[in-house]
Amino acid sequence: MNLFPYENILTKEIDSWKSYSDCLRKKDRELFDQMLKNCYQYSESISAKGRDYSTESLLMTLLFEQYKRTTSTTVPTIDGVTTI
Repeated sequence: MNLFPYENILTKEIDSWKSYSDCLRKKDRELFDQMLKNCYQYSESISAKGRDYSTESLLMTLLFEQYKRTTSTTVPTIDGVTTI
């Protein structure tokens, strides 16, 4: 029995991208690998779609993370910068 069943599908999907990662330059590879590791915070959602949709779920997670970053705005305040 797996202690973290939600990570099993995601781990297999991330492993399937290893050959792609291996072909990247070192700096790009490190960023790519970190980007994929960041998806573990959504492992339950990725697993909810099932194994047949693991690639789509991973890509949607990456798009969602990018969307969150591009839509957050910063507003200057007296104390510094506040994100809304």
